[in-house]
Amino acid sequence: MTITNILGLICIFVGLSLLGPIKLAFITSSRKVFSVLASILVFNKHVSTHKIAGIALVIIGMALENMTSRKVKREEEKFTGGTLKNQQNDHKNERKEK
Repeated sequence: MTITNILGLICIFVGLSLLGPIKLAFITSSRKVFSVLASILVFNKHVSTHKIAGIALVIIGMALENMTSRKVKREEEKFTGGTLKNQQNDHKNERKEK
């Protein structure tokens, strides 16, 4: 049990460093929702209407968050003239030319 906890924490910290806190929170939240859905489907559990509504609200909220974050990212790229990575590459290329 301890080894799996350690491996889980390592995955969380690696994900945090690679993806950032917002994307990692989104991934961990979606994992929980899909675990609940999988358990409902696999074990044929009866789910009441208000629980189905709650699951639907979570999925809709996650979809809206994903859509708005993409829209904000596109608007930032328009405003700044490209992605941050492209700007960094341009800056490196300018330094090499000098």
